[in-house]
Amino acid sequence: MLARMTDDPVVAALSEVAAVMFPAVYAPDVQVGPTYLPNPEVVRQIYADENADPAYARAVDAIGGDPALAPLLGDGEQHGPWSSGAMISSDVGRSWLIQSRTFLPGTFVQNAARLVVAKGCPTDSLEPLLEELGPLVLRVRRLVAGEPDEVPVLTAFHGIGIAEGMTLATPWGSLRAPFSAEREQRPFGSFSPSAILETTVPVHWKLGEHGTPISGELATMGTHPNLLALTALLALGRGTPLQWLWRATLVPLQTLGSEYVGGAMDPSWADPPAPDPLTEEQADQLVVWADRVARFYHPSIAVAMRRTLSAVAERRSSSEDTLIDAVIAWENLFGTGGTSEMTFRVTTALALLLEPDPTSRPALRKELSKVYDLRSKVAHGGEVKPKDHLGERKDRAIDVAIDALRALFEIHPSLLSQPERGMHLILGLSGETY
Repeated sequence: MLARMTDDPVVAALSEVAAVMFPAVYAPDVQVGPTYLPNPEVVRQIYADENADPAYARAVDAIGGDPALAPLLGDGEQHGPWSSGAMISSDVGRSWLIQSRTFLPGTFVQNAARLVVAKGCPTDSLEPLLEELGPLVLRVRRLVAGEPDEVPVLTAFHGIGIAEGMTLATPWGSLRAPFSAEREQRPFGSFSPSAILETTVPVHWKLGEHGTPISGELATMGTHPNLLALTALLALGRGTPLQWLWRATLVPLQTLGSEYVGGAMDPSWADPPAPDPLTEEQADQLVVWADRVARFYHPSIAVAMRRTLSAVAERRSSSEDTLIDAVIAWENLFGTGGTSEMTFRVTTALALLLEPDPTSRPALRKELSKVYDLRSKVAHGGEVKPKDHLGERKDRAIDVAIDALRALFEIHPSLLSQPERGMHLILGLSGETY
């Protein structure tokens, strides 16, 4: 019956394989926990029986009879009981070998199942799995022919909540609530996601090669988590920053599990409470600030961005590290422009930026100088005493860093592209070269 659902013999044969693998194909890998990837042992377990289902052999024959897909079967060289398939290299920075000609049909089905999960479609029915097979086969044919394809890129965060059904358009993709399956995906022992950034990236394949350089589009995506985290901090306030958990690039037929990148976190840490969904007003502010950050961000403030996010993340765990990070952010923003009087230059620029009343600027500059001096004492191993008020001053250092970034993006965006922006403020210039 399944073979009559399509005129494409490969899709028809793979549909029969999908029927054999369903519902086991959705079983999570017990070694790494629930993820986009189904259990990689599913096919191996089926093939452990000498009387394996003939649907797999029919699918291999159908693939071999398709001129566009036949190169995936490789040269037939024997490796153990099976012959290996092709080596595939993609410009997402991944290369992999199709482990066996006989595993290839199962790989198609597993990848289709991964797309079902990634789209939030039901996994208790065979139909969504069958619906993904046809488009997947067409995409693989294009990739084998050297044509580009657009693949989903899903980036998981914790720190803000998105209401079910709400989608926020940002310059880096669509921000939405995680699907139920995504909330359980912790490939690096990370927190449960509270928001997913969804976008696409072009990808190319090369067969028989290893180590294709990563594409410029995907390399650029490496900055997006920090830019979105900065957006959340500037738009929503001084709470816990948006934390990047993992990114999955869903390339067709890619070895399951290798699509993930991310930062490992201590799995013994207790999950923080799920954040409340953003209000409509907060969501609107996030979209406005995302556009502002994307439009005016300049690489010269990359250190300030990273150190401010780090300081907020460390606020409760290490006062010393927090203070050092926050003041480094000050220096990155306003320290360029000379080799002498760093403290004076940075604190004066901050006072000019943050205090509209000229008569109040000397007092603010004096306060910031004390914070700066305490950072120097901490960084150089000096003894910190109660009278230094470390806790208060590290909080003040973070608040000043956030306020400075917000003022630059909102009031003085032209200064963001000026590495010597501190001297521009001191001299009363507005972004022009002096």
